[in-house]
Amino acid sequence: MLNTKKSIDDERVVTIDGDSIAEKYIGLPITNTILLGALAGISGLVSFEEINSAIIQTMPKRLYEKNIPAVKAVFEEVIR
Repeated sequence: MLNTKKSIDDERVVTIDGDSIAEKYIGLPITNTILLGALAGISGLVSFEEINSAIIQTMPKRLYEKNIPAVKAVFEEVIR
């Protein structure tokens, strides 16, 4: 998994434009939760609900209200 705007022609590599997604939902190019959501969606090891719960437990409300929709968007994008 790479955080890039470029497309890579290799089936082993998933590219995510985490910076753009973070800018859209969070307002800053901070990609940690974006990439966590992508990894969860790709691997299937953690559900969106589990990530959602962890975000709510560890972030102030003003942050989780922005991060949860961002994580959901990237999670759904990679599981397509």
